[in-house]
Amino acid sequence: MKRRIGIILCFILTSILSVAQPYCNVKTYSVRDGLAANNISGIEQDINQLIWFGTRNGLCCFDGYRFTTFRDQPGVGEVLSTNRLLTIKPNSQGDIWCATYDKNLYLFNCETSKFVDVTAIIKRKFGVEFHLNHVYPLKNGHTWVTTGDAENLCFCIDDVNIKNGYGIEAYGKIGRKLKGNVRKVSEDSRGNAWLFTENGVELPHYGIPSRINFEYFLESKYKNISHSRNIYLASDRILAEYHHGAKDVRRLPLPAEVTRITSIIERDKNYLALGTNVGVVLFHKRTHQARVLSMQNPSQPSALITFLYLDSRGAIWAFTEGNGVTRIDRQLRKEWLMATASSVNVETTSVDPFVYEDRNHTVWVVPNQGTFSYYDEHKKKLVPYVLTTENGDVACEPSIDRKFFDYQGNMWFTSTHDLTLVNFNTHRFQIIPIASKREVRSVCALPSGLVYAGLNNGWVASVTPDGGTAQFVGSTGELGTNPYAFSEKIYAIYHDSKSRLWMGDRVHGIYLKCPGNAMQHLVHDDKDKYSLGDDHIYDIFEDSQHRIWVATYGGGLNLVQMMPNGKIRFLSSRNVFKNYPKEKFDRVRRITETRDGLLIASTTDGLLVFDGKVTSPAQMQFHTYTHIPGDSTSLETSDVLQTCVTRDGHIYVVTMSGSLQVITEGNLLQGNVRFKSLRNAYTLGGITLSVVEDGLGNLWLPRENSLECYHPKTGDYSTYGAGELGGRIEFSEAKPFYDSRTDRIVLGAMGGLVIFHPRNIQKSSFKPRIVFTSAQFNGESEPQPILYTKVLEIPSDKRNLTISFSALDYHDNYLIHYAYKMEGVDKSWNYVGSNHCASYNHLPAGHYKLLVKSTNADGMWMDNVTTLMIHAQPTFWETIWAKILYVFFGAGLLYLFFSVYSLRKRAQLDAEMDRMKTSFFTEIGHKLRTPLTLIGGPVTQVLDTENLSEIGRRQLDMVQRNSRQMLALVNRMLDHNHTDNYLVDDASAPVFSSALSVPISDAVEVSSQSKSKLLIVEDNNDLRSFLTEILRVNYEVISAENGKIGLQRAVDELPDFIITDVMMPVMDGLSMVHQIKQNKDICHIPVIVLSAKASLEDRLQGLQEGIDDYITKPFSATYLKRRIENIISQRHALQQSYLEQITPENSAEYKLESPQIVDADQQMMKTLMNFLEDNIGNPELRIDDLASAVNLGRTVFYEKIKSIVGMTPVDFVRHVRMQRAEELVARSKSSFSEIAYAVGFSDPKYFSKCFKKETGMSPSEYREKVKK
Repeated sequence: MKRRIGIILCFILTSILSVAQPYCNVKTYSVRDGLAANNISGIEQDINQLIWFGTRNGLCCFDGYRFTTFRDQPGVGEVLSTNRLLTIKPNSQGDIWCATYDKNLYLFNCETSKFVDVTAIIKRKFGVEFHLNHVYPLKNGHTWVTTGDAENLCFCIDDVNIKNGYGIEAYGKIGRKLKGNVRKVSEDSRGNAWLFTENGVELPHYGIPSRINFEYFLESKYKNISHSRNIYLASDRILAEYHHGAKDVRRLPLPAEVTRITSIIERDKNYLALGTNVGVVLFHKRTHQARVLSMQNPSQPSALITFLYLDSRGAIWAFTEGNGVTRIDRQLRKEWLMATASSVNVETTSVDPFVYEDRNHTVWVVPNQGTFSYYDEHKKKLVPYVLTTENGDVACEPSIDRKFFDYQGNMWFTSTHDLTLVNFNTHRFQIIPIASKREVRSVCALPSGLVYAGLNNGWVASVTPDGGTAQFVGSTGELGTNPYAFSEKIYAIYHDSKSRLWMGDRVHGIYLKCPGNAMQHLVHDDKDKYSLGDDHIYDIFEDSQHRIWVATYGGGLNLVQMMPNGKIRFLSSRNVFKNYPKEKFDRVRRITETRDGLLIASTTDGLLVFDGKVTSPAQMQFHTYTHIPGDSTSLETSDVLQTCVTRDGHIYVVTMSGSLQVITEGNLLQGNVRFKSLRNAYTLGGITLSVVEDGLGNLWLPRENSLECYHPKTGDYSTYGAGELGGRIEFSEAKPFYDSRTDRIVLGAMGGLVIFHPRNIQKSSFKPRIVFTSAQFNGESEPQPILYTKVLEIPSDKRNLTISFSALDYHDNYLIHYAYKMEGVDKSWNYVGSNHCASYNHLPAGHYKLLVKSTNADGMWMDNVTTLMIHAQPTFWETIWAKILYVFFGAGLLYLFFSVYSLRKRAQLDAEMDRMKTSFFTEIGHKLRTPLTLIGGPVTQVLDTENLSEIGRRQLDMVQRNSRQMLALVNRMLDHNHTDNYLVDDASAPVFSSALSVPISDAVEVSSQSKSKLLIVEDNNDLRSFLTEILRVNYEVISAENGKIGLQRAVDELPDFIITDVMMPVMDGLSMVHQIKQNKDICHIPVIVLSAKASLEDRLQGLQEGIDDYITKPFSATYLKRRIENIISQRHALQQSYLEQITPENSAEYKLESPQIVDADQQMMKTLMNFLEDNIGNPELRIDDLASAVNLGRTVFYEKIKSIVGMTPVDFVRHVRMQRAEELVARSKSSFSEIAYAVGFSDPKYFSKCFKKETGMSPSEYREKVKK
């Protein structure tokens, strides 16, 4: 047992160690990528983690996505003396010091994106010319600038105030005196500046009297007993110590043979390590004991140390003038190391000594005369490493000239051309190559630790976890070193509980290797129904009852049955699986078992589920689950790749072109299962190929070019792309394998295997800073830099803009995702994926905060919310002045409104007064006119018709004359009131008040054969009686006392004429007239209005209602009778005119042109004539038929026809028939009998009689006359 545990631990350790192989992601940049120039003079990173480059063509910054260049251009800025930069240094405020090639000094203000000419400021303030030597930005907020001029000239510049043109303090000949020319400036932990001059060390404001020309400065990381840190100074022969607060430095003893110190580092709390001319000297800080370690050996004879480096394990790396590098471990064991490239084409050297420990504690070294390599802790040697890009190209730089390590530990370096970025990593995913361009389609881990892999070219390879040389399965099942095409395509490998090895081929069935037995080959046989159901094998699975199931791609599920004689039978739908749905579910990819013993087959048509506890295959019931269109709780697609049952019982499904799904509810054997999709919003694309659970309960999902991990506890995904996988990997559909004994997952891929330990896969906790880089306004071609802008001012005419930002994670950025929110505009975060900009249109004026957060390069969301203050400037119409103007304008509108309102109210009051006055005078006039009518009318009647005495006639003449004078007074009163209401009088309107003096002329005779019926509507009883009295002689008079009764009597009695007053109770006269003209039964009746309302407006209103005349009170009875007679006479003339329109030539065309004949009568007559045209030959035609044709009653029809044409309906029909007969007699050759019958006469003799009466001639005479 102990041995077995030891073997397992050995495998685990070996796997972990093999996974920890370091590698580098390499990217190169040049002018093609936006770099200002390929020649780079300096690389730096500011306090906000943004990378800057000094080039021969200006200053550049890189945000991970694009380069932005700042330089002078003709006509733009023109601050720099030249764009060729010699040195760049970031200061404490994030601004960049720039030294140009001609030794001038400038400060690039990142907030304004402008250069400040510091040389010009110094010249203007101090009146001196100087040539820049070095720039030393310190953390205390000051920058020291040294010069190459005589008289010890240097400057201390305030990093904040210099942007405003001041804050410069001079030292040397024009300021505070120094011991000598400053060669170097260092800063201690207290913010003190140490000036190293040619005549000693200077500590401004403290004054150290030491005259030793020190070269090296080291402040201890450890505090002493006084809780301060000692400072160590060194020169060629001297080592000294300084305590804060002391007035001088204290020299420390060194071995006599030490004549030169080249470097100093702090090894630990007790020892300093000095690089000297005799080797490495370990100096005990408390006892001052020194130990010399010589680096000389046959391969490296030089004793002079040129550079020292201390790694995290306490090992010292010592460079000498000789080849290679020496490593001294904590036990002071020395090992000389060297690594050379296999070819000069893949060699990367370094100008300066190069040694660097990355964040994974891998030490990278370029030994003297060697190549870029890393130190293998276990093999104790340097391993050469070729710097290649993702595309497999060798990095363009053959040597490391200038290098820079950023906050993440990435290395940026350059030499003569181009820029190279190196991300240091370790292989958390072990890639074991087997065969290039060959796909691994099946994997299986054996208890011995070996991993079997089946390839699509028929090979079956066996590899060890450490990635050793692969062996291959031969025809007999034995392993050999030579590749062997065991079969065509091995899609399934399974090692069962009886140590049998099952191998399924995509074309040739199953190969079975039992311990101690020869290899068996099991295939399909059409003649044997108990043979393998199909030779296309995709999966082999052993259930909890140790039964072997085979998934065939064409023959469905097969159950292996071992016979007593050793033969193998396959139970399938060909034999005992009677209930198997073989019509669709015959292509099976994978088999899985639940904790309850249910077996799930993943097929191209859906899931196939059955109870594995049923012992009799013939009794097994199969349940299917497929994609249901429109049902989001069904499978996303029916083409299922794999099903995974986790240890906690959850069932996950992966479908072709679908996402990961989980069963949330239901029973698999009851058909009520519901699926829930678990989509990854930040996937790198490609199809999910398979799924496997690790020991922590997480699910790993290989995609075509990436790997995802689903965390069921949080519902989150982790995504691993080419950067994390150690290169571009193309995974296959091979069923993943999790080995619980070694806690590793094995995945198939193109060319080999991918093996990893899930517990070792951890996401980076690096929290990148977010920088707002640019703002591009609508209509502008170039974005405007906004680096470190505190408040972004947006012009009022440019409030459509896009703001770009970047999370400064230079490890990689393809997995970095962003979210932004503008307070006051957005209610929630906008998650925009890898898009690193925010766009806003028509941004209202005001102050806003734009908040941005992101993930890091491993896709983990970080608490790194960054805020940009934004001020959208208002247009003039949005300013306070415009608002004040709006207030005044609104006040003016209110004043105007109330003024107009007041005038209108006053006008309304005046109009109301005028209306009341008019109403009063109208009413009084009506009251006066009616008595005057009753006075003047009878008097005139008596004077005209009675024989009076001379005295009586004079008396009545006097009464008539005074009544006329009184009427004239009333008219003048009403006319005066009328002119108050109308500016222009209608001079052409007739003056009806003169009706009393109209002379009597000859009256038109009215036929006495039958009296016309007259309706009088008048509310005054006396006037109604008077009118009845004067008109009853010639007419049949009926009366009504108001408009309502008059309307009813008109409908009931159908009078031939109506006389009405206007002002009456219940219903006035004009309303009654309106109702009459709207009634088609009585609309033809002529109407005369008698009214005391004599204004033009009243007369026009009456005419608009369709009256025949408007007579004002008082009126002349003679005039009234004459008007009645004239209107009746006009009606008779119209009747005759209408009859003349009904001619043989135009029997169906007629038009009632008189304004007294309304449109309803015209339509009725048109309908009637059409009816007569169609039925004129009907001898049985009756009046009822005619009335029905025009939708009228018999009585109403009779009166209306008589009113319109002046004939009874019988006479009218006879007249029409005679008109048609005249046409037929004149124009046809028909006999007179035929004509008689054609026009509706049943008796030809009666027809001839009527014809002669109508025309004065017999039909034959009429025909002869027409022919002549």
